[in-house]
Amino acid sequence: LLLVSSSVSFKILVYNSRYAHSHSNFLGNIADVLVEAGHNVTSIIPIIDVDVLDAKDKSTKIYIEASEETREMRTLFAQQFASQCKAVLDQTVLLERLKNESYDVVIVEN
Repeated sequence: LLLVSSSVSFKILVYNSRYAHSHSNFLGNIADVLVEAGHNVTSIIPIIDVDVLDAKDKSTKIYIEASEETREMRTLFAQQFASQCKAVLDQTVLLERLKNESYDVVIVEN
């Protein structure tokens, strides 16, 4: 869309769940680049985590508040992340092996 002539403008909808800062920032940056390129961008933002702030604000935003069920699951979700993180950190032999591999790049998208 960015390579098209500057006289052509698209109407674009971005679905950007407010879930984690990295996810929100990534899609927010894409939305802003498209706005800067002259496109009409609207972001639908379902709120999953109320503590995550909007990354950018150049697009038109439509917010969808988190349901009660979503708010209740947030606690369980955080507990799952913490439990899994501890399990990984407890794998000292694996962590040492990975460290000794001397990887140049690690790419993670959660």
